[in-house]
Amino acid sequence: MSDFSFLLNPFDGITGGNTKEFEDKCKEIAKDLFKNYCISIGNNTRYYFAEIEFYYWENEKWNDDWNRVTYPRDDKKAGQLFYHSSGIDICFNSSYCDKKFGGILIRAIKGQNDIVTAGPLVCSQLILNSCSPKEMPKLEYTGDNRNVPVEQSIRSLGKKDMEKERARKDGLKLCFYDSSIGMNNTSNYDKDKIPEKNVWNPRRYYFDKNTGDIKIAKASYSSPEKR
Repeated sequence: MSDFSFLLNPFDGITGGNTKEFEDKCKEIAKDLFKNYCISIGNNTRYYFAEIEFYYWENEKWNDDWNRVTYPRDDKKAGQLFYHSSGIDICFNSSYCDKKFGGILIRAIKGQNDIVTAGPLVCSQLILNSCSPKEMPKLEYTGDNRNVPVEQSIRSLGKKDMEKERARKDGLKLCFYDSSIGMNNTSNYDKDKIPEKNVWNPRRYYFDKNTGDIKIAKASYSSPEKR
């Protein structure tokens, strides 16, 4: 399926408040994205999904506390990318007129070199800095049926919202991640080495103005395994 119709109106047949069915639909979509889709830029750059979160709002149906954090967006078609202050979303069909909108936040990606970049803003910066005026990022169907073990967790939100997520009686888990990556507690952050493979806590390069050297700093990141 390459027309992104699975993102068109995926929750229309679900009764408002049926969180289990809502979560199951999110899981179905997540597995498809992990196995058969990527973010592509031109012909040579692909980023595969390592962690994603679902956000959705619909008036009088899905508008309670756990959906109010969804960024509004208008006239966005299924599969389009939406850039906002927290990162990049893959959009559901969204419209102010229809009073519903939402998308899937990209929280971690894996490049073709297997290096994992984690954190939604860091992913956004990497994706956008890989672009050129003629080659912008897009969701692409690969059909690879990649073997990705997908696990679930609560979403990573601000402190108060995280407390609410943990306290939810139905235990709704709208974060999905590639559990084959996991945490690498033995990673050696040697400033003279390039980033290692399969590291949820990625290194970040920065320029030291005092010495003129390129240095590496350990970036802070909340792994879904720790939530």
